[in-house]
Amino acid sequence: MKKYSYKKSRGESLSRKLGEEAQIQIALMKYIQLTYKHKLLAVHVPNDLTRSPAEGYVKKMMGMMPGFPDLIIFKKNGGFLLLELKTEIGKLSHTQKTTHNLLRQFGLKVRTTWGIDQAIKQIDLFANE
Repeated sequence: MKKYSYKKSRGESLSRKLGEEAQIQIALMKYIQLTYKHKLLAVHVPNDLTRSPAEGYVKKMMGMMPGFPDLIIFKKNGGFLLLELKTEIGKLSHTQKTTHNLLRQFGLKVRTTWGIDQAIKQIDLFANE
């Protein structure tokens, strides 16, 4: 997989400021956009933002679901995949496990991947099923 470099306007490398999971997600979004431009549409679910307790309460009241997967990937002509991205050594939190199980009980397709290679494999499988 080609490594992507993300630069701020001042030339400072953004990749140094991002965590590994964010870098995987950015690379995966580029992969989807380049490889499946007319077939898939991926949307990030920003549950990972730091919030005050009051902001967190309001977001939950508005429908935010803690532990919801990182990406919703829609397939043209129907179907979608909920994808959780982890680093190769990352672990699902208890909240993520609980939420993912709940989503599966509703018949939704939820996948967790570790590292960019597994993520690309899941995207390819989904795009071509």
